[in-house]
Amino acid sequence: MAVKNKLDRLDKPFCRDLYHTRYHSIFECTELYRWKFSHDYFAGHLYKLETFVDELLSNDEIPFVSRINRTKQIEYEYTRLAESCFTLIPKFVGIVKMMSANYEYSERINVFIAACDKLDLLSTAIEWSNNIWLDPQKVLPYFDGMFTAEVFNALVDEIRIMWKSTYKTRSYSRSAEARKRYFEYCNYSDALFDDCSRQVIVRVDLYYKKEYSNSVTLQQAQKDLAKLYENERKNSTIFGHKIGFIQKIEYGDKGKGIHIHMIYFFDGSKRKNSSHVYLAQMIGEYWEFVITKGRGNYWNINGKAREYEKKGVIGIGVVNADDTVRRGILKNRVIQYLCKTDQYIKPKIGAGVKLLRRGNVPKKPVIKHGRPRKNEVSMANVTRDLG
Repeated sequence: MAVKNKLDRLDKPFCRDLYHTRYHSIFECTELYRWKFSHDYFAGHLYKLETFVDELLSNDEIPFVSRINRTKQIEYEYTRLAESCFTLIPKFVGIVKMMSANYEYSERINVFIAACDKLDLLSTAIEWSNNIWLDPQKVLPYFDGMFTAEVFNALVDEIRIMWKSTYKTRSYSRSAEARKRYFEYCNYSDALFDDCSRQVIVRVDLYYKKEYSNSVTLQQAQKDLAKLYENERKNSTIFGHKIGFIQKIEYGDKGKGIHIHMIYFFDGSKRKNSSHVYLAQMIGEYWEFVITKGRGNYWNINGKAREYEKKGVIGIGVVNADDTVRRGILKNRVIQYLCKTDQYIKPKIGAGVKLLRRGNVPKKPVIKHGRPRKNEVSMANVTRDLG
């Protein structure tokens, strides 16, 4: 039994949530129409593909075990792995053939594609009807008369070989990078609380209306964000006393195309604490009407703060430095969510483009010890002498 490194493990609840709620723009529409299924259906099967690969990598189990029956014919017996995944292979192959080339996919999906490609399973000459894959004894003419069970075993073997030789290291590196980034952003949050003990934290998603979302490019979104940051200095009513931010650009939410997850940190001693919901609304409306000239839209996450509070998962709104519970939720749910999404699917971008950004860490004041030197004259003395 293979023992998996902690960084290699699939976070199934998080992965399922992402595929079922976020990744709906990665499929070619013409293929969707041909299959007559929704984006949700295929996104859900990508999660099943992730778990299939994760399961076969967690052990060395042979999917189908051969034996000779009484008539001296070869028969194949199902193992647990074969029972759970054998009939899904046609769907998995069909789905990966529909995925857009504009995205980078997880190592589990990539190793499946690479193994299928090596075995020529992605060939258009193969008739991927489900009836074939209901019978492990079915002969596949395209594979020189191999049984479907033998092809399935060969696929599993190839995935395991490729994972060990190439994709395991890539997966480990990406997971390690995500963990490093997560700790960096948690430290950033701690530094803000060290500098400001009472904060108003706002979560808002910025995106584009459906009629514009398909035409908005990453470059256009970056221009709009640059304009937003530039205008913040001119609008103290909305952005006054902002002490920090975290930004994550993503693709793929249902009908949203490019969208930006924003976390704003405000000085709670200088902002009206009870109006954080309205503050998030003002930021969203500023994006919609001023920055994008009516093309944009937004989601006010702070509007659901009471609902989160009832569930005991509130990490936004008013947060004090000594409130370890809310600060923990801020880190473990709000910040972690943004840092972990790159482990699965992200858009292909050019060099120098940062999808995840944060503000600067507050500078700690330099505390000088001992008596001042004679040539260190205070501004109060200078003013008095000049007077």
